[in-house]
Amino acid sequence: MTEEFLRGTQLIYRACNLLRLFTRQQPEWSLVEAAHQVGLHPATTYRILQAWTREGILIQDEATGKYRLGYWLLKLGELARQSNDLIRIATPHAEKLAEKTGETIIVDVLDRRMQVVTLVFVPSSFRMATNPSYDKPTPAHVLAGGKVLLADLEPEQLDDFLGRGLAAVTEKSTTDPEKLREELEKVRGQGYATNFEEQEISFNAVGAPIRDASGQVVAALSIGGPSARLTQERMPELVALVKESARLISADLGHEEARSP
Repeated sequence: MTEEFLRGTQLIYRACNLLRLFTRQQPEWSLVEAAHQVGLHPATTYRILQAWTREGILIQDEATGKYRLGYWLLKLGELARQSNDLIRIATPHAEKLAEKTGETIIVDVLDRRMQVVTLVFVPSSFRMATNPSYDKPTPAHVLAGGKVLLADLEPEQLDDFLGRGLAAVTEKSTTDPEKLREELEKVRGQGYATNFEEQEISFNAVGAPIRDASGQVVAALSIGGPSARLTQERMPELVALVKESARLISADLGHEEARSP
């Protein structure tokens, strides 16, 4: 592997880190801010940002000089959605589940950093709804869907995740690795996970696994909403609904065992 190839690969990695900076919370970045955030020299950052601007990936505000995502990404994002079987198959099932429950429906996956990424988001139809921000990194151990995904990790992967420490997002969050291991074991046995105000106070959720043709858990389907509506008494009903919808998505993905309830 040549030194030139390694430098090129490193540049691509750094460029991707720059692109990840743009979020709903901070959609615009100056050159200095972006360079500082990812630890790149301003000159290198400038070359990357300008190249993306020329290609329409980014837009630079003439007045402020700050960069934001360009319209070309809209086309690319729509193409990715259309070509992704999981999103294409899960979305109509998520929408039907939202109609049945009136609550927020989410389909999550884990990225290579063991952070939860939301692929499908259907907001609640209720006026009084609690919809946390799903476009910012959230620790997997405080989410119903995240626990579903963690429960299917290989032992070494789970050890690595737990070794990083479990941050408390609310006072209800689990920070004890052994306690989380016990909960994940329970999740594997019962086929669903819950989140009672661990991600956000007054927000509860329940999630179930989505499996592909090989039987591997590739995503998690979750129902979330205010704790005043997603009560302990209502959980059996919601567990049944989310597990059935997850089963239908799994069946459509080719999971044979999911074809029969």
